[in-house]
Amino acid sequence: MIHSTPPAKAKGRRLLELDVLRGFAAVAVLLSHYTAMYDHLNGVQNRLGFEFTIGGYGVLLFFVISGFVIKMTIDRCNTWKDFAISRFSRIFPAYWVALVITFLLLLWLKEKPPSILQLVANFTMLQRFFGIQHIDAVYWTLNVELSFYIWIMLARFCGLLKNINLLVSLALLYQLLISLLQTHLGIRFSQGIQAVFLMEYVNLFSAGILFFEIWSKRGNLVSWVLLLWCLFNALFIPFREFPWQPSRSWTIVVDLVIFVIFWMAINSKLTWMVSRVTLYLGAISYSLYLVHDEVGRAVMKRLSDLGYSPHATFIVALALSVILATLITYLVEKPAMKFLRRFYAQMKGDESASNRII
Repeated sequence: MIHSTPPAKAKGRRLLELDVLRGFAAVAVLLSHYTAMYDHLNGVQNRLGFEFTIGGYGVLLFFVISGFVIKMTIDRCNTWKDFAISRFSRIFPAYWVALVITFLLLLWLKEKPPSILQLVANFTMLQRFFGIQHIDAVYWTLNVELSFYIWIMLARFCGLLKNINLLVSLALLYQLLISLLQTHLGIRFSQGIQAVFLMEYVNLFSAGILFFEIWSKRGNLVSWVLLLWCLFNALFIPFREFPWQPSRSWTIVVDLVIFVIFWMAINSKLTWMVSRVTLYLGAISYSLYLVHDEVGRAVMKRLSDLGYSPHATFIVALALSVILATLITYLVEKPAMKFLRRFYAQMKGDESASNRII
């Protein structure tokens, strides 16, 4: 059983700044994919006049936000089932719909579309663990997120979250040792194994957890020391598969900037960024992240082959992604999440359960 009383501050206002950061991170990743990645994959250079390579770092911000939110969520859940339904209702309905839309559009747009086998495997969100390619490359982060959810749930079930500083210390020591083994002994793990055991990103999830402890007034000097350790580990992590990943010399700089921005967000230093537009982007950020990449780049390639200008192809792809994300968010993601949580609460006979899980 998972039992916990949420910290008083966690019951207060919603951190709108984090919603805003989600939106900016999603847009940053989109711009990276529509400029630098598109140019690289199609053998062109600077076709829009700029390449927003740095936008790929938005994924790292997503992981820090996830660490914060998941720690808040599991603290508010009474049982492991509460936590499981919270995460399932949050990520799977929108993912499944985005997956089907992407598959159908790619059947039309690409000469070599994904297979039915890929579609079926991708429905599980476990495809990469079994060596099957993602239908959309961005799904790799969902494998990482899913692994984090499972590990944090196991940690809570085993009572390890009672001493969060010790748990984070062990996680960071594990990551450091694994990184050194890979670097100096030439050991190589598959990307699936890397995702399952959070080898590349446990320091970012840990940072999010530590920021939650600090925000909820449970943090201490050790929490700040561990945040520095999270940065230190970034010097040794051997990123491999994804070309946008920062080199080791820049990783610690990128992470430091993210940590500073995050500290500002949880200390009400970014309230000036909160507006209807930025909150809207935050609201559709998950669906936008899911549908923008493969479909958007395929649309740009098709229109480019038909003779349309680079800027026109970019605008069409951007508009299509935002429209699809908006429809998925408000017709699928939010209604499905509300329905599943309410249904679960009714089955459980605890109407307040749907309010506790976030």
